[in-house]
Amino acid sequence: MNLIFTILCAFPIGYFVRPRGRALLVYLFLDCFVFTYQTSTLVMEWVQGSEEAFGGHTQRNMAFDGKPLSYGAVNLIIALAGMGLVFLAGRMREQWAGRAARRDVIGVD
Repeated sequence: MNLIFTILCAFPIGYFVRPRGRALLVYLFLDCFVFTYQTSTLVMEWVQGSEEAFGGHTQRNMAFDGKPLSYGAVNLIIALAGMGLVFLAGRMREQWAGRAARRDVIGVD
């Protein structure tokens, strides 16, 4: 879910929201909601016995096998990639605007 949001929304947010810092804040704000929803959904499934996201658990002792850390690391990488896409889109918008402005200038000799 977080990956889909990043792929579909990070570049358009970076391209259409100005300035770049505001675009980054918009992306991070929306990503926080997506990440929270994704995590709460996975935790609810895990409590009901699913072992897909965080591994299995027993009634009293929860085995720590590194899956929660890997889940956090993967989502951190996705968020950093999304921030990179936001910055890339802002930079591309500036370059395209600069090229368009140079084409509009008429030289008079």
